[in-house]
Amino acid sequence: MMESRILEQQLQNGEKDARIEEIYGCTGSETERLRKRCLHVLHGFQETFTQQPLQNVVMASAPGRLEIGGNHTDHQNGCVLAAAVHLDALGAAAQNYSPLIHVYSEGYYLQEVDLSDLVRQDSEKGTTKALIKGVVSGIQKAGWPVQGFDAYIASKVLKGSGLSSSASFEVLLAELINALFCKGELTPLQMAHIAKEAENSWFGKPSGLMDQAVSAYGGLLYLDFADPAVPRVQQIDYDFARAGYDIFVIDSHSSHQDLTAAYAAIPREMQEAASLFGRSKLRGVSASDLLLRAPAIRRQYGDRTFLRAAHFVQENRRVQDEVLALQEHDLDRFFALVRESGSSSAAFLQNLHAEGQIRHQEADAVCACCSLVLEEKGAWRMQGGGFGGTVEAFVPQEMSGYFQWRMDQILGEGSCVRIALRPTGAAVL
Repeated sequence: MMESRILEQQLQNGEKDARIEEIYGCTGSETERLRKRCLHVLHGFQETFTQQPLQNVVMASAPGRLEIGGNHTDHQNGCVLAAAVHLDALGAAAQNYSPLIHVYSEGYYLQEVDLSDLVRQDSEKGTTKALIKGVVSGIQKAGWPVQGFDAYIASKVLKGSGLSSSASFEVLLAELINALFCKGELTPLQMAHIAKEAENSWFGKPSGLMDQAVSAYGGLLYLDFADPAVPRVQQIDYDFARAGYDIFVIDSHSSHQDLTAAYAAIPREMQEAASLFGRSKLRGVSASDLLLRAPAIRRQYGDRTFLRAAHFVQENRRVQDEVLALQEHDLDRFFALVRESGSSSAAFLQNLHAEGQIRHQEADAVCACCSLVLEEKGAWRMQGGGFGGTVEAFVPQEMSGYFQWRMDQILGEGSCVRIALRPTGAAVL
């Protein structure tokens, strides 16, 4: 922490450039752009919270994430291949010496939380206030005396983009509090669990731990949630750009309103299938096990439950095969597996569009466009929770310009964005 005017001077003088490059894995003009963004956030903080112009300020960043393999596997104690991305939530915060927390996110209303009223309210589910209260409560339960503070946050992780804007917000808030009140001693795993609990129990979305873990740890990660309390976290050393491929995310421009129930049905139905094996989760159920119980699952819970269970069993193994393919530098095999994953999400998991939609199947249409443009070159799949959101694509660099132009031509300017993978997770500037 340092006085805001000193931090401002260091940013302006380029003294923070090395740290920016370490966090984002960038150089040159990108460093300059990020320096200006940091100054923008600091100035926003100073203008929004003017009562203490020389206060000690902390600035931190938490990335969004790209799910590369393992669609809806984490909540069944499965495996995931995912990566932190350069799009992030960036914030500045300072203690305000009051019992109140104020959080202002650009584009939204100022949120106020009273530390004497950290109680879950059903009426607050689905709100930013619920996430703030959940994160603060979790850190307090971990033994740290959180006090009043002000925070200003600007996010480049667009809401509903499938890059996990909620997790980056939660983890950023935890990292700011970590620096202000916890001596920086909260671990990435602790922050991930606290953020997940805030999203599950306070916000009301039954997600797994993958989103928050990737935002907290950073890098290209293989995550194994066999023990969800202490997942296996393995950094994968692979550079897609050096191998000649760019990564894009394509916004399908679908609405995410009122889809929590559709999202929640996936873990519920998978757990219904698991119950017929005497399990609470599907991890540990083999393909032969599933075939043996297929009649019972279909009879008791219906065909979609069986199909979603089949997706999990194959997808969980597919993630491990993807990691092996990258370790062996077998991109043809890796891309074939990514395409298989996308096909399974569409046919078995059935989470590309909301149930009953005929005219609006935006993510399906984007996948079809990727298939028509790329054919067998590279790979594409819907990524994230689904029911719209974004499609990811691995594109040969010699095709990148054409691919981006074609997607923007079909979907609108700015719909197709090149993504850079980020080496770090939540970090203080």
